[in-house]
Amino acid sequence: MKNYSDYLQSSHWKETREKRLEIDEYKCAVCGSAESLNVHHLSYKRIGNEDIESDLITLCHPCHAMLHRIKEQSKEEYEIAREIEKTGQYKEARVK
Repeated sequence: MKNYSDYLQSSHWKETREKRLEIDEYKCAVCGSAESLNVHHLSYKRIGNEDIESDLITLCHPCHAMLHRIKEQSKEEYEIAREIEKTGQYKEARVK
């Protein structure tokens, strides 16, 4: 594997991604949306050998973007993002 972009094009990632989407019933783990879904790596330590349950989470594009902006966000959104990173879910999230 040359780099992360190459990995995301691999058949292994496509199969792994599909399994995570199935686990999350093709819905965002934060807001429940079924639109524009991404599978986010909670950890990059095991790229290519991810633990589907603990290393990945299904997020819609807005929730995924929120997670990547955590350093720029308010304390409340930062805490939501940290809980998502730690537990893979946040039942009270109110994503705008």
